[in-house]
Amino acid sequence: MWTITHTPTADAWRAQPTETEQLEVLLAAFGGANVTARLLAPDGVTLRRVLTLPPLTIDTLADPRRIVLGAHLADSALSTGTLGRWVLQAPGAVDIMQAPAGVSGAAINHAGGTIKTLCTPTLSGVTIRADEVLPTGGPFTVGNVLLTLAGQSNADGRGKISDLSAAPLSSDPGLATFGAAAFARVYIWRSGSWQQLLLGINNGGVNPAPGSGTEFGPEFGLAVRWMRETTSGNLYIVKNGASGASITSFTPDAGFNNYQILESAHTAAQAALISASVTVAQKCFVWVQGETDRLETQSWYQTRMQAVLDAAYLDNWFEATDKQILFQMGTTSTLYGAGVAAAKAAIAATDPTNIKAPPSPNYYDSSGYHQNARGQVQMGYDAFALIFGRSTITV
Repeated sequence: MWTITHTPTADAWRAQPTETEQLEVLLAAFGGANVTARLLAPDGVTLRRVLTLPPLTIDTLADPRRIVLGAHLADSALSTGTLGRWVLQAPGAVDIMQAPAGVSGAAINHAGGTIKTLCTPTLSGVTIRADEVLPTGGPFTVGNVLLTLAGQSNADGRGKISDLSAAPLSSDPGLATFGAAAFARVYIWRSGSWQQLLLGINNGGVNPAPGSGTEFGPEFGLAVRWMRETTSGNLYIVKNGASGASITSFTPDAGFNNYQILESAHTAAQAALISASVTVAQKCFVWVQGETDRLETQSWYQTRMQAVLDAAYLDNWFEATDKQILFQMGTTSTLYGAGVAAAKAAIAATDPTNIKAPPSPNYYDSSGYHQNARGQVQMGYDAFALIFGRSTITV
């Protein structure tokens, strides 16, 4: 007997008098098992009437099954919010954070969003915890995506990998789990080949892993949401974050510089995808730069930023209708530049559908301008939301 239990937090879930809660489970390893769904009240919350669903027998070990279970809540004393906790339980349950060999994925959805499990079940009994509620409608299919990430140190990344298991990020234990293993469907171009993204090993892209293997950038948050929210396809990342770099070091057709390094990587990376018969369904561009040029005027920066975008388009990094995300510096950054910010905003205004200029998070390390681990996760999450039209998740 397997029991799927939901215990929301005391400040979670808007309760309507006749609210319907839908639980959807994608399972591949529940042959011959019974599954029961029930809702428990958190501390301080009273659920006066809750319908517990009868067991559902799953009689096949074949392809993953989509089982939709509905539970009706009435006269519930739940307040507005989004964060809850689903726990998939079995006799003799233990906590694990990596998928057992040979077992495919599981996901749990409810009417207000999607919760992806951090590992997958076996019939021997495990507990699967999924603490993050994704606020939009469930997993989606997009195909393979090629993403370019470029800029200076906040593109390279100064978020500490060790901080993924510390507060406040420890409230989502899946982050530390993702940070400790290779991503199954996220690849980064490194040393002339596509490699599964692994923090501390290859997440520097064309450069060594930042912080001598102790740090990460926006690629991590992007990869986490990719794994949790897409049903298939791979995310391919070409990254060049150069510490302290001015936008002038990305000047196209100016000899060997950061743009040329990125263009050479792109040429080889896309050739490798073609050779492997990988079809790219979508491309996108994420730019995280500006601190070094903070004293420049809007006109000075806008001319150079537009030149980068024009050349990148001609060099096939993205198409005109693909998303281009030009992150502003955080509004409280000690290296904030008004001219740079105005330039990015002006460029975004020319094509507001496809070009975005969102602010970076205001979560810094002791420097006052480098995004800490929370900031880097948030920036990756925000980029994902803008690229794929998903809801914002706040960490």
